[in-house]
Amino acid sequence: MFFVLWLIHWLPRKMVMRLGAWLGDQMRKRNHKRRKIVITNLLMCFPELSDEERHRMMVNHYRVFGAMLMDMGTIWWASPRRLEQIVQCADPEKYRSLTENKRVILVSPHIMGLEASGIAVSRNSPMVVTMKPQKNDLLTLKMHRSRTRFNDSLILMRENGLRHLISGIKAGYVVCYLPDEDFGEAKYTTFAPFFGVQTSTLTTLGRLCRLGKAKAVPCMTRLDIETGIYTFEFAEPMENLSSSSPEQSAVLMNRGLEAMVRLAPEQYMWTFKWFKTRPENQSSPYD
Repeated sequence: MFFVLWLIHWLPRKMVMRLGAWLGDQMRKRNHKRRKIVITNLLMCFPELSDEERHRMMVNHYRVFGAMLMDMGTIWWASPRRLEQIVQCADPEKYRSLTENKRVILVSPHIMGLEASGIAVSRNSPMVVTMKPQKNDLLTLKMHRSRTRFNDSLILMRENGLRHLISGIKAGYVVCYLPDEDFGEAKYTTFAPFFGVQTSTLTTLGRLCRLGKAKAVPCMTRLDIETGIYTFEFAEPMENLSSSSPEQSAVLMNRGLEAMVRLAPEQYMWTFKWFKTRPENQSSPYD
């Protein structure tokens, strides 16, 4: 697999994107289990759309997904000069003003361009990011090396907890935080609306902002499969997180994440079971 991705990263961008779109079409047609999850998620989050519009979003979702997979070799092995051409910040000056000599938590949803996001951030400043170990140890190692190739970034495994994140904030690292997974009903979760659906949501962002004296900035990176360009985008810092209750901070965080996803909804990872945990022991929509 690694050798194939290494070979692909030498191809012209348009060819890589076309191969990726073809791969995405094949995944959509062949993996019935994942396709059903995508259909369920889109129906819950976009009930106002027609079946045809949701189907078009699903097709585009898989094509971007395939392109992102084909592009992993570029993320891992391309030269810094080439990466500067294909991973761009929407407003570099504003980003520098947000992060320079300030404590910042970049809050991102799980979108296709996550690996490119790391490049966009780490080229300018050292970062701290949590990482979930992959089933393949070589893949975990390669992802770790990719995320630390441009700067003195710190990669934490998820089980390390919040204490190390807070230390990173205080040490001047930009923290990349992805809080939108379904962790069930746990000590630091509550139900908060996400696309109008009550969703199991972490309540820790307000605590991170308060203890680290940091501001939280929603961000995302989208991939244009016509040009092969990744664009790193961000919003204004979220307000009142430090002073809000855990429940209210979860509402504010989901609102910021949803706004990012709506910029390019087909690029969100709809193959995940975002709404598996339901309030009042309701059955999972994926059953």
